[in-house]
Amino acid sequence: MQGAARGLFFRKSERADPRTNGWIHGIGEIEDAVNQSYRGHHQYHWVRPRQIWLDATCPVYIDFGEEDLLKLDIYDDSGLRCIYRVAKRKFLHDVQTEKQAEDIASRFYILPETPH
Repeated sequence: MQGAARGLFFRKSERADPRTNGWIHGIGEIEDAVNQSYRGHHQYHWVRPRQIWLDATCPVYIDFGEEDLLKLDIYDDSGLRCIYRVAKRKFLHDVQTEKQAEDIASRFYILPETPH
């Protein structure tokens, strides 16, 4: 997470003149605002996606064997595809309590402790 891999951006207002590329900025300039508005979404690049998963009309979760599941999601009205991390514990709780598949991992509250 160093250098350009941490994040770069440009402002459309600085690119108004098509003869210039505008200024490229480092993420440090807007890092506080990014952290405050962070909702848990991450962009991805999938070389050979399973088209049927992308076209699904119900939520799709992928399990890579880690503590979280990755939900295939759309970020906002722009249609930007992203993933959203969901704790397996949260997923299992919601599967048992929510009535609609779309509501899984959409409500945020503290889960009760599990007995050991």
